Amino acid sequence: MKYWSVLIIGLLLTGCAGSSLEIDEQLKDITQSYEEKIDDLESKYELELNKKDEVIAHIEKNVEEVTREHRKLLDELKVKEDNFNKTISPVEDKFVRLYSEGSKYLEDGIVCILEVYDSSMDLTWMASWNGLQVSELATYSEYNVVNGVLYIVVDGMLYTMDFITGEELWTLDDIGYPFVAPLIDQEGMIFTICQYAPYISAIDSKGNLLWQENSDLLYGTNKIEFDGDYLLIDCFEGIIKYDKKGNQIK
Repeated sequence: MKYWSVLIIGLLLTGCAGSSLEIDEQLKDITQSYEEKIDDLESKYELELNKKDEVIAHIEKNVEEVTREHRKLLDELKVKEDNFNKTISPVEDKFVRLYSEGSKYLEDGIVCILEVYDSSMDLTWMASWNGLQVSELATYSEYNVVNGVLYIVVDGMLYTMDFITGEELWTLDDIGYPFVAPLIDQEGMIFTICQYAPYISAIDSKGNLLWQENSDLLYGTNKIEFDGDYLLIDCFEGIIKYDKKGNQIK
């Protein structure tokens, strides 16, 4: 009886030991499976973090590039604004801008552009002259506006234009290459001066050439103004006086 009791107990213990081993194996498999899942999740998380860092770096790079381009555009706009302000002036109830574009080294020359704006800075009209060749001669003069007419000399030709509409009234060629604006008296008589001959040109209000002065005494003429009924011409020789008929007053 005692023998059988010991045998039964031994068998029970052996069965329990077997079950324990199987449980251990199952626990190991479960643990390994969870560890693998954790490793996989960590890998995916790390990958997502790397992608996130790449996305952030890409965004920062784009922001930097956009900021750099924005600053560049702002600088360009500032230069254009400064150039615009330097070339525009108030005239009566309007604004006039005179400027040139292009390079003197280009074969097709530069472009002279005249723009007239109203009081609200809306463009009213414009005129342009293409293919102007740059040399020691003035390419175009300053402008003058008298009694609703704009006067300007471009490439040796005097242009008169209606200041309101921009309509060309008349032109006169071969009056030299002045950089000083034409001078107009109360009768509408027009006087232009040049550093090179013809040094003085006098034109009536209809566009007829009245007289020109080519005396070398006037070489380097750079300024003209009225002194009553006379003209004061500033040149290398000093200030020389003329009447409006072309006679030098000594």
